[in-house]
Amino acid sequence: MEPSPERALRGVWDDGNRLIVNQLVNNLRGPRRGARKPGGSQAQSRVRAMGQLSNQSERLSGSVSIWHSVRYVKSLRNRAIIVNFVNMDKIPHRPDPNAAFPNPKIPSLCFIKNVVKNPRIIIGDYTYYDDVDGADQFEKHVTHFYDFIGDKLIIGKFCAIARGIEFVMNGANHRMDGVTTYPFYIMGGDWGSAIAPVKDELPLKGDTVVGNDVWIGQHVTVMPGVHIGDGSIIGANSVVASDIPPYTVAVGNPCRVIRKRFDDEFIAYLLDLKWWDWDIEKIEANFEALSSGDLTLVRKIAR
Repeated sequence: MEPSPERALRGVWDDGNRLIVNQLVNNLRGPRRGARKPGGSQAQSRVRAMGQLSNQSERLSGSVSIWHSVRYVKSLRNRAIIVNFVNMDKIPHRPDPNAAFPNPKIPSLCFIKNVVKNPRIIIGDYTYYDDVDGADQFEKHVTHFYDFIGDKLIIGKFCAIARGIEFVMNGANHRMDGVTTYPFYIMGGDWGSAIAPVKDELPLKGDTVVGNDVWIGQHVTVMPGVHIGDGSIIGANSVVASDIPPYTVAVGNPCRVIRKRFDDEFIAYLLDLKWWDWDIEKIEANFEALSSGDLTLVRKIAR
């Protein structure tokens, strides 16, 4: 079986033969606009140049795997893979995951990992909150978050959270096994002597967990103990009171799944791929595959 373009080219990169791939890409781009065309058809000149590169690559690296990989460049998508490899270490101004505001032109967008103070709020790299009224005030949107309960809010990497979010934590729950749910004991005065429930008597739901690569729309409320799976989309104004499976679209009050984003086999593939755990250079090299609607590109990525 021939290697995938990505895997074979990574071998080229590791061998230090960048010149080969750079020459290949420049050849594939064709002549500059306004440049004089060489004799013969453009396709013929490219074939000749690719043959020369094949011979050169074998001399320099002693491996035919380079030529096996460049054979694929006749298709546009595989040419993009090679271009990405050439440029993957040429992104000098990538967003700083440790900066609160990664883009000065969008002050409403904040990498919230860098502004939260509560150690029980755990947030992954590149997850942002977007709010013109103060994205760095994200912690105010985590309510009823009491130390004596000890629950956590855990949010993965590369999540996009729109303005108006509210995470309601377990401190909002009232005891429900009595005739009334009214909390007399917190009102002070003589009522303060009323029986207060102990922690074990409260209907606690555990930690609230949002996976990786989750998109949450505007004015969403997430109730205590909910788990939202990787790759999910939560529609605006939803109230999420139960778990949402990975790679689904869910909306409404109460929030319900309306469809899966992909078929079960592809969802399993993505959950195994875990692209959000790659080093940032590999993510950058695969921007097109991760963002394109052509799902076949994702399957070409070497894991």
